[in-house]
Amino acid sequence: MPGKIFRFGPTPEHRAQHLFVFLHGSGATSQSMIPIAFRFQARFPSAALVVPSGFASSDVDRDAQQWYSSRGLTDENRMERVAAILPRLETLVRREQTNCRVPVERTVLIGFSQGGTVALEAVKRPGIAGAVVAFSSRFAQTPCRGSRISSQTVQQMVDQILALPIDQLDLETANSDYDLLELLRGRPFTKEIAVGVLDVHSHVTETVEQVKRGIRRALEIIPPERLYIDPDCGLKTRTPEEAVAKLRVMVQAVRQVKGDLGLA
Repeated sequence: MPGKIFRFGPTPEHRAQHLFVFLHGSGATSQSMIPIAFRFQARFPSAALVVPSGFASSDVDRDAQQWYSSRGLTDENRMERVAAILPRLETLVRREQTNCRVPVERTVLIGFSQGGTVALEAVKRPGIAGAVVAFSSRFAQTPCRGSRISSQTVQQMVDQILALPIDQLDLETANSDYDLLELLRGRPFTKEIAVGVLDVHSHVTETVEQVKRGIRRALEIIPPERLYIDPDCGLKTRTPEEAVAKLRVMVQAVRQVKGDLGLA
């Protein structure tokens, strides 16, 4: 049920030097973030881990949680919904900082999907966390020019993500017109990169040509042997008919591009 929080201290030989707060995606649970939390702690043994549950029951699975409702979610109302729960998240984070005696600058918000969106919006507020890691996520509202998240900071975050002890990164790129890919240009690739080519927040089914253009754009930056193609995120918010239609288009586009490249 909503409100459950898992807490894990650092290894016995370490005192808490960092606080990592993990925020799960919509339709998931706090338990689902525990394995990745332990992976982070293996790399940062002095970190205290906090894994809270979303503040509301999921719209599609009453045994799961979400941070805000995804029912009827649009680009126009997303920021309003996120802003409504940020004070509760700020209270949670500050309480854990006090309990662990860890300062703001050593606090990291780590979120997946909807949890990543919440984390990205939370760090726009001064004095909550010193860093953010967001997987398969997006801003609810893109930071305006002159915001405190500079391009240099974004580049540093990308470097830190690429250095994580994981084998594959999954990027949500279709709903941002693939601009996120530019952050990877010129970087060496030691990981597999999955690139989202289906906008899971839209009822409209992409055309084969639209998806092929996205795949080709990814191939300009990512070697084909490192590239995987998938939806931006889960298709849980789409009807079964919409999900099947989108996936059929994606598979057809992948086959055609592989054929064009002689990889079929």
